[in-house]
Amino acid sequence: MTNQLFNLAIIVFSGIAYLFATMWVIKRWFGQDGMHTPAFITVRTAALVAASINLYGISEIASDAAYFFLESGNYWKAVSFSAAFFGSMWAASLVLIGASFLLVGLLTPEKERTQLEANNMELALSHAVILITLAFLISPALVRVANQFIPFPETPF
Repeated sequence: MTNQLFNLAIIVFSGIAYLFATMWVIKRWFGQDGMHTPAFITVRTAALVAASINLYGISEIASDAAYFFLESGNYWKAVSFSAAFFGSMWAASLVLIGASFLLVGLLTPEKERTQLEANNMELALSHAVILITLAFLISPALVRVANQFIPFPETPF
């Protein structure tokens, strides 16, 4: 029971840190001044949802890794593997958000920031759909890659 509670604490703390760090970076990218139009709010919310989709994907694998190491009494590896999984998925989420801005910028002739300041909801909703769809597409693949790093014992068959 103690291992399960410690595992839960690791996942909850890591998840909260992941979300707060994501919100902090999103606020820094969008800036603080004049970015309160519904179009900006839509894109910021979509970026947070996309990062949350990735968080959901990695949380199960991080929990499995932490529990595996906790069962063997290796608390340091339990915490470090979970932190590494959450950190790498966080970095992947930031790359996803940046790539989606690049993709939308290539697909539209307008300057995206200017259009969002002008409250162009069509552009904002298109960007939101691209962000969330890309998150749903890449999250399972990233989780499979992360799973390869857990040193589970080899089975003889």
